Amino acid sequence: MAQRSPPSSTLVLALLADDPTPIRAHLEAAGVRYRVLETADRMAEVGKDPLLVYLDETGLALPALSERAAATTAVVRGLTPEGEEVLMRAGFDEVMAFEDLTSVGLARGLNRARVRHAMARDAEGARRTAYGILDRLPLGLILTRPDGRVAHANAPARRILQDGRNLGRTRDGFLVAADTGATARLRAAIAAVATGDPAAPEGAIAVTPADGGTPVSVILVPAGPAHPGAALFIADPEAGFSISDERLMSLYGLTRSEAQIVARLARGQTLEEIAAERGQQVTTIRTQVKSVFRKTNTRRQSDVIKLVLSGPAVITTGARGDETSDGSVLSGSSGNGPAERDPVWGLGSRADEVGSV
Repeated sequence: MAQRSPPSSTLVLALLADDPTPIRAHLEAAGVRYRVLETADRMAEVGKDPLLVYLDETGLALPALSERAAATTAVVRGLTPEGEEVLMRAGFDEVMAFEDLTSVGLARGLNRARVRHAMARDAEGARRTAYGILDRLPLGLILTRPDGRVAHANAPARRILQDGRNLGRTRDGFLVAADTGATARLRAAIAAVATGDPAAPEGAIAVTPADGGTPVSVILVPAGPAHPGAALFIADPEAGFSISDERLMSLYGLTRSEAQIVARLARGQTLEEIAAERGQQVTTIRTQVKSVFRKTNTRRQSDVIKLVLSGPAVITTGARGDETSDGSVLSGSSGNGPAERDPVWGLGSRADEVGSV
């Protein structure tokens, strides 16, 4: 018995080859409901219905397809391996040779396209989620290929690259240091860890701006055995960070006033500066700090700062900045933008290109 397509959707048939009678006969024999697209140049406008494109091998120069909300299948007369690759790279979920086609085979191919499309969407969702989580890290993270090309940069790393004082990226996507001498050391360190061997030694390098300012610290580790590359964790001492009052209150049982003081201590302010900013006596601030010591089981300001900066309070929310209750923002950095469409290993991107940072 012929396999039928799900009754909830109607296939859209784009006819780009001569004599459409055979493909129509296969669809009707398979019990597939379909409608014919009026003009081929409107393929990109097809929305949630699955799409079947019927064409000759010579007609592979198709109109660009936007992100498809449903599966896309191609049936090709005179299909070659090269033509199949072209279509798969163009985003088709299933490619079939017309000469090998049967009604049952067509129904099964349409179902494979549906399943593959659903799996690709799941992988894309996982990729976007992973990128969003990486954007919340307080450290910059850059994933590179073994040759030093950037595959992905999280939000803190994008700010470092856009600033360009320490690190940047060429038009071809290669990671470079502002100091040309440091670029060679950086590339060598990437090559040393990007072997795909998880036991490969880590690398560490300080990248100083060309003007001799504050360096950023970079730790390099293997990205993983499946896809050789390097993961660079970057700490920028001059980067801002934000900590919300509510988060400190929830984590450590602080009052709002205590949380505001702790956040400013973590930012590097002194007790005198905090007192002046808040219009209070230093003795009042000291009393509240002693209460913080008791609640956090610490004895010194340095212990409190270490506790906060090494804990989950510095994970960002993904917003432009964590506003405190008094309306101030404890970060001068820009917000985390949406996850980019750069390929990341193992998370479903079909393209083999380096996206923009």
